[in-house]
Amino acid sequence: MEEYTSATLAFYDQSTRRAIADFGVPPGRKSRIIEPLKPPFAKADYVRGLLDGDGAVGFTGKGAPFVSFVTASKPMAEFYCEVVQEVCGVTRSPRLNQRDGVANILVLNLAAAALAAWAWHSPDTVSIGRKLRAATQVAAWTPDPANAYRYNIVRKQWTPEEDELIRTHSVAEAAKLMGRTEKSVEVRRARLRSSEVRAAWLGSIQPKTIQ
Repeated sequence: MEEYTSATLAFYDQSTRRAIADFGVPPGRKSRIIEPLKPPFAKADYVRGLLDGDGAVGFTGKGAPFVSFVTASKPMAEFYCEVVQEVCGVTRSPRLNQRDGVANILVLNLAAAALAAWAWHSPDTVSIGRKLRAATQVAAWTPDPANAYRYNIVRKQWTPEEDELIRTHSVAEAAKLMGRTEKSVEVRRARLRSSEVRAAWLGSIQPKTIQ
């Protein structure tokens, strides 16, 4: 058996426990009754925490990028599906399956790239290291131009000039100048950051010299 180290965080102060419960995190077993936090909260950071704990990000055996989330809570499944619709523009079902009583919500390809870029929006985000590395690669994924028709790509292509506007202006300003939605600018900004991080990481790898 592979060795591992685990840690448990416990709060015994009653005022702290009550404060956490007021945020929507009940004490005790909560996998089936947990609900999304009460707003306001940083949605992208919250979703990244959910994916760190109960999700997966990476590439399938055939090379398709994916992001998945598993939950036994119907409210959490509904919340996550709303996020997927908002960020990726695709619809997923929050229905719990009969066999396990859980929802396994999966997005692939362009939807996965958009979701990864949105949730892991900065190289400085607090995240499990291996998931941050995988999400950076998923966010940077683009389909082979020869097979672009398979992904229904009808969106206007980004230009170097637009990318520079995104780097030097706020989201609202860039969206107004380019005639695009703020959501599309947010996703593009995240993907640019992910690509830059990936390029820097690849550049830091020194080839080994064979003696």
